[in-house]
Amino acid sequence: MGIAAVNNPGETVLSGRTEAIEAIESALEAQEVQTRRLTVSHAFHSPLMEPMLEAFGTTAGAIEMKTPALPLVSNLTGEWMESAPDAAYWEQHVRQGVRFADGLRTLDDLSSAIFIEIGPHTALLGMG
Repeated sequence: MGIAAVNNPGETVLSGRTEAIEAIESALEAQEVQTRRLTVSHAFHSPLMEPMLEAFGTTAGAIEMKTPALPLVSNLTGEWMESAPDAAYWEQHVRQGVRFADGLRTLDDLSSAIFIEIGPHTALLGMG
């Protein structure tokens, strides 16, 4: 099990085997901490992704990646991306937790007023 994401100070996402998640969910609810299950296809951002990382990295390595033309904050590090992500970056992104809250702090430090979320859907932007 692992921390899949820290989206904001009040929202942390856990990822891992169902039994472990259910045990933590029960313990939190017993303490009156609100929980909500996410419907996902895989335990992304957890150790359960490790068996596919090598193949994923091989595929990602076959794609030409370029340095972003616009300033881009990484959800892997929460920091500005200075150069193009490589296959190792994307492997880490699948395995490690998302640091959305850190990215928002990075943007806030520059008083950014416009945010664009790039991904398969706009799951995180509303939390900003």
